[in-house]
Amino acid sequence: MSRTTKILIAIFFFGIVLRTFVVFFSPDHFVFPDSTSYDQIAKNILSGKGFIENPNSQAVRPPVYPLFLALIYLFNSDLVTIKIVQAVIGSCSVFLVFFLAHLLLHNVRVALIAAFLFAIDPLQIAFCSLALSETLFCFLFLMILISLFKTCEHNSSKYAICLGVLCAIGSLLRSVLLPFTIFIGFFWLWRDRRQWHLIFVFWVSVLVTMSPWILRNAFIFHDFIPTTTKSGINLYEALGPGATGGPRMLKMKLPENYWQLGEIQRDKLLRKKTLQFIKDDPSRPLYLAMTKFLRLWNMGFNDYKLRNSNYINHVIVLFSVGLYLFFLCGVLWLDKSNYFYLLVPILYISLVHMVFLGSIRYRVPVLACLDIVAAIALAKLYRFYENRISGNKM
Repeated sequence: MSRTTKILIAIFFFGIVLRTFVVFFSPDHFVFPDSTSYDQIAKNILSGKGFIENPNSQAVRPPVYPLFLALIYLFNSDLVTIKIVQAVIGSCSVFLVFFLAHLLLHNVRVALIAAFLFAIDPLQIAFCSLALSETLFCFLFLMILISLFKTCEHNSSKYAICLGVLCAIGSLLRSVLLPFTIFIGFFWLWRDRRQWHLIFVFWVSVLVTMSPWILRNAFIFHDFIPTTTKSGINLYEALGPGATGGPRMLKMKLPENYWQLGEIQRDKLLRKKTLQFIKDDPSRPLYLAMTKFLRLWNMGFNDYKLRNSNYINHVIVLFSVGLYLFFLCGVLWLDKSNYFYLLVPILYISLVHMVFLGSIRYRVPVLACLDIVAAIALAKLYRFYENRISGNKM
């Protein structure tokens, strides 16, 4: 076993230890309303009712995370089991970070530093202990970036199929990935039209993988619903009356006839209301966009109660300050050929959440990209001190 392999395995187990520690000291109940929703859908799947939250909400969530929970519930429905499984998945992402960094940068030291940063990232650790899709989505997103690089590098139909399947699963896990999937296809075509056959294979793979969910929704709603019927209420929360840039689902005042409408009609109504509100006050979305951006990349919790009374917040702030500083330095040394794999995902998530809600949880899937870029600067710093020590000895 090589020295690099030993170090990487040690980082993996260190990540497992940190995540397991947090698992057993985290709340033993669902913290977010989203978790309760996922849990209900998972239980309905197992009871034979299908991918529904209730009879009036049959496609409010994409299917992958509830299905993931349902598979866990086959063995044990305890919340601790979910956390342990996610702790393992989060720790396994360490290997993916190393692999992606090594593929892109061809530098073992940088790849090991990036893997270590990912292993100790307090946000990554914290979200393993919550029944939310962030940990699984981060794992999938890393696989997508690796598959994208392999596909472009080798011009292989095999990798194009793999990329398409992963993008489809990711879109059915978090609908935010679907526009990115579309962007990949068009960017690829613009970059090299000679690879049109691979792009065709990619799109067929995406459509085939997503088709069961799309057909299921078409059968139920007689409409085209690729991911979820929640886009209307999400937009209304993010840009409608009283929007603050943060979550306010439980405080929103919905139209009087809202709950008397069907699921599709509710979705369309809130989209229409939101667009009208934007039309009446076009400057407000610009103000909210900046607020959401700051919330997304806030170095600590956005909630002032958590910010002032939670020691975890101090750990997150300390880590984030260092990560952001080294990331900005690392960008200066980053080769332009890697911008698409490391900077575009960060830009994409930032832009999406300047429209929708801004929260530190939504940056979790792309933190690995920051880790890799920051690792470049840390490796340079390490080499500088290494050379300085060697010079002093001489």
